[in-house]
Amino acid sequence: MFIPEIPNNSLFDEINEIVYIAKKTEHQMFFEFNQPATDDELSDLENYFNTTFPESYKDFMHFSNGANIADEYIIFFNISEVKSLQIATFPDDYIIIGKIIGDGEVLCISKKDQQFIRLFEGEERRYINLKEFFKRPIKKIRINAEEIIGAF
Repeated sequence: MFIPEIPNNSLFDEINEIVYIAKKTEHQMFFEFNQPATDDELSDLENYFNTTFPESYKDFMHFSNGANIADEYIIFFNISEVKSLQIATFPDDYIIIGKIIGDGEVLCISKKDQQFIRLFEGEERRYINLKEFFKRPIKKIRINAEEIIGAF
């Protein structure tokens, strides 16, 4: 499994925990990480959407330009997917950056206030950054991993 270098940024602890679980469950759960996004690629994405992305999003993308976390529990789209996967029925303000659980729930960024939004069947849950967003999913992934391989 390819694991990029973990950058020392606002998401260091969260990324470190995800990588730790990925290593411990390598043959039982699927994780996939990509090469990090470059500053130029992120700047191009911001220009594409005519917005500035939140620092925590850029911090994650500096670790991995898209990712599959824990058997598709969370999918972060890579930059080219983010550009191509925008859905006309979504508010113009929302940029879809990933999906959660695989049941139709998506993770978006609001261009207006740069908050992260979990959107499922019209219901929204907002987060000020990815650090806040990751709290609950990381706990669930850890519990699932412990059920599979025991305490670690």
